[in-house]
Amino acid sequence: MMISVCIPVYNTEKYLKRCLESVVSQDFDSFEIIIVSDNSRGRDQNNWSCSKIVKKFKKQTKIPIKYLENSTNLGTLEVSRTLTYEAKGDYIFFLDSDDFLPPHALKTVYDAAKENDADVVHGKISCGKIIDGQFIIDEKQKLSALYKGILKNHDIFTKTFITNEDSAIMCTKLIRTELLLKAFEQIPFTFCTMSYDYLIFFFVALNAQTFVGIDDCIYCYETSDGITSVKTIKTVEECKKICTVSSVFVIIKTWIDENPGVLTQKEIETLKEASLRHLYSNYTHLEYHCTPEIKEEAMNLLEEYWGKSLVNLVKNSLNQTKKE
Repeated sequence: MMISVCIPVYNTEKYLKRCLESVVSQDFDSFEIIIVSDNSRGRDQNNWSCSKIVKKFKKQTKIPIKYLENSTNLGTLEVSRTLTYEAKGDYIFFLDSDDFLPPHALKTVYDAAKENDADVVHGKISCGKIIDGQFIIDEKQKLSALYKGILKNHDIFTKTFITNEDSAIMCTKLIRTELLLKAFEQIPFTFCTMSYDYLIFFFVALNAQTFVGIDDCIYCYETSDGITSVKTIKTVEECKKICTVSSVFVIIKTWIDENPGVLTQKEIETLKEASLRHLYSNYTHLEYHCTPEIKEEAMNLLEEYWGKSLVNLVKNSLNQTKKE
């Protein structure tokens, strides 16, 4: 088995059939599909649950499909861990269940991997909307940086996390399975739904030897109803999920402290700046998009997850900017 296509599902059932159809129609014949429902309670247009959608779909294809369900919601980081542990392929391709693949995606990334003996292949993402059954690309939308060409060893980490010439996003990459397994060895069990790919790829990049960035579209993201859409935050549970990004940087800091000398002081300082940017994003997200009823509790949660001193640092910085 060459590739394991790994699909997490959480309340995205109305898109799942489209996602699966895009995978089974690939012009590549050595892959499996693994689906994990993270205690999803969504329904599609036929009022079908995730398990029913997959059960019906299995009857339409000979491609191996494995389906698992979490009895409780564990968050996308832990779903990614489960998908990785269940994978039989040499490489893993993560695919969000509300997105889909262009017809040649798997063949394109696999050919690039084999040609260059690459641990990571990163391709382009196309953003757009479905209009009258057609995917219309919005050329103005850009979701992630892409370094085009070959990188070796620590340059992979540097270009991604220090100079930001490439993105840590997981869903537009083919990644050697053994590297993902090594990454999860460094990551303790953590409930995390935000920026989890930053954490996973942090450890992948540290261990990867060859990276290839290609100028081919391998992923389609529908902008009309995605996770990047700004929505009103109405519940405390939503606030908690937003704040889980803090765990990403707690784990990274712990690893840095336990592995002195691997990263330079300049690299460590750059990662600290990245953590503050994520905190800034958390703060402004909760400040401007929470309903008034939960605003105070949301800010208390922010301090609980990030620490009061850091939150005050960001708050004072924003206030100073407003005065200027």
